[in-house]
Amino acid sequence: MVVDRAQAGMGQRFAGQIAVVTRAARGIGEGIARRLGSEGATLALLDCDLTQLEATVSSFCAKGLKARGYHVDVAEESQHEKHFRLWNETWALRMWW
Repeated sequence: MVVDRAQAGMGQRFAGQIAVVTRAARGIGEGIARRLGSEGATLALLDCDLTQLEATVSSFCAKGLKARGYHVDVAEESQHEKHFRLWNETWALRMWW
């Protein structure tokens, strides 16, 4: 039997932290985001598939996770600064670049 630390009440090690996860709408990215969220992280989910991203964010929020989705193609360097500024405005993050 596999025991999920977060479900067992053993893990909030990312409480108060923000996790930016790329390719977060499905697959490995979604799994990583789910785990970080279940351990207390606030999630900034990035993906270029808007439809799947919206579904993933809705699913996470329905499970009580704190998540926001950002439709972005991280391969496009021109989008990086725009989104970092948006996250900074949203969560008052300290960003260095």
